[in-house]
Amino acid sequence: MLSSRDIVKLINQRLETTWTDSEWLRGKRVDVESAWNGRMKFIMGEYRKAGWNVKREIMISTDVPFYDDYLIFRNPSSFQTCPPELRSAGV
Repeated sequence: MLSSRDIVKLINQRLETTWTDSEWLRGKRVDVESAWNGRMKFIMGEYRKAGWNVKREIMISTDVPFYDDYLIFRNPSSFQTCPPELRSAGV
């Protein structure tokens, strides 16, 4: 079982990659694994405390059984002040 610390490390790896212009506008998507579900409220709260705008989205289809769970992160820095690559997510 993954700890909250392990989950944050995985999320930070995704957030620390180069952001595209589209990700700056719409946010960077991080897929949520089912093993993370019990910890999402706590982890989202920690990122919010660090200044991130984070929301959780879930897509469900009843026609074809489908379930997609992910987080959308918007960077707390402005486009003008942030370097081309993020080095630390702050969590």
